[in-house]
Amino acid sequence: MRQIPDVEPHEAIPDLLHRLRNPLVALKSGVTLVMHVAQPTGEALELLNAMLGEVARIERTANDTQRFFRLVAGHPESVNVAEAARRACALRQAEATEAGVELALEGDDGERVRIHRDHLEFALSELLCNAIRVSSRGGRVRVAWRRHGNGLLAVDVEDSGEGVPSSYAAQVGRPFFSTFPERTGLGLASVSRICRLADGHLSWSNRPRGGARFSLALPVG
Repeated sequence: MRQIPDVEPHEAIPDLLHRLRNPLVALKSGVTLVMHVAQPTGEALELLNAMLGEVARIERTANDTQRFFRLVAGHPESVNVAEAARRACALRQAEATEAGVELALEGDDGERVRIHRDHLEFALSELLCNAIRVSSRGGRVRVAWRRHGNGLLAVDVEDSGEGVPSSYAAQVGRPFFSTFPERTGLGLASVSRICRLADGHLSWSNRPRGGARFSLALPVG
């Protein structure tokens, strides 16, 4: 007889999420077809649009959850921080412009950290997204980096919002916690995991003059 291997619950999650996609696609296609054929109006149209919105929300949650559980260290390399920061800012520039928020970079162009290149750009892009959303129009989001000591370099993303309320402090970075209804709450959790995979860490604090600072501490590379 062959023994059935023990499977950790988290190992089954990616497969579960994959299996969810087929019925979601069918549901989305069905609702879209009904809207096209029946041309509904009034409450019926509102209900169908709400259904499409919920399908999209579930799809985002499934995609973000799958990405979170598939994060591995990969092949760390020496990555130029300034170049990664510029690419991340370019990805979020349209959002910043629409929100009326300035993006600023500050740090030595020669500094490097050891991490998977895509991971660093993703982490900075996620932090920039959050910082832009909480900053007021006319505000400024700054990405700055400096030697942190103990072989680490700190990459800070600072916003010009109101800071993190004390009532939320214990929840920051926990999976599925978000103050934005359209977000899944896995962004910061993924960024924190990326830092740990690179033998670093993610921390945050409210700034004395307002706003919050999220800091990636990564091995100098």
